[in-house]
Amino acid sequence: MLRSSVVNGGKPIYSLVWSPESDSILYCQDKMLNIVPTLPGNKPLSWKAHDGVVLQADWNAANSLIVSCGEDCKYRVWDQYGRQLYSSLPYDHVVTSVKWSPNGEMFAVGAFEMLRLCDKTGWTHSFDKPESGSVLSLSWNNDGTVVAGAGGSGAVIFGYTVDRQMAYANFEAILDENNKINIQDCLHELDEDLDFRERVVNMSMQFGFMVVCTTTQTYIYNV
Repeated sequence: MLRSSVVNGGKPIYSLVWSPESDSILYCQDKMLNIVPTLPGNKPLSWKAHDGVVLQADWNAANSLIVSCGEDCKYRVWDQYGRQLYSSLPYDHVVTSVKWSPNGEMFAVGAFEMLRLCDKTGWTHSFDKPESGSVLSLSWNNDGTVVAGAGGSGAVIFGYTVDRQMAYANFEAILDENNKINIQDCLHELDEDLDFRERVVNMSMQFGFMVVCTTTQTYIYNV
């Protein structure tokens, strides 16, 4: 049963997504990004996002930031009020897909034979050239460690986040495998490996402790 028609326009809408509070809808039409509230009394918001047609956008529930891409071969990061926080340089090909990781710390960018991993400020951490044609759609798994991409050639590609690093005082921790963390003490020249039975989902080291989360358990270490 059709409840309401949110938008009636003469141009294609290539992407739409709910707001983090599920009280608004973000959609892209032509060169514009538009936020339409579903509750009465709230004003819609529109702004020019790209110099070409906007092909995809995503709104993250953890940080409330928006990422978009378009036919101007750029991807951009916005806040929920339409203020630009980052704009990439133009690439050789149209950027066809963007997707936030669930925790909002990273997002993936897809284009013709390109898969890029960026942090939430927009800066690139990893770049790869899969032979998949244009990456038309991206999807993260629930713990944000694997991203899948749908290629225009019919291929499905998978990317794993590796070599995550963190530093605290004189300690440095590197996740060099899915379930192995290398700890280095630069002051006392100590080196130790921590092995886990399951994939490490997240880790943090502050206030004299290191916390490691796997798919089923949480480990707390005193540094």
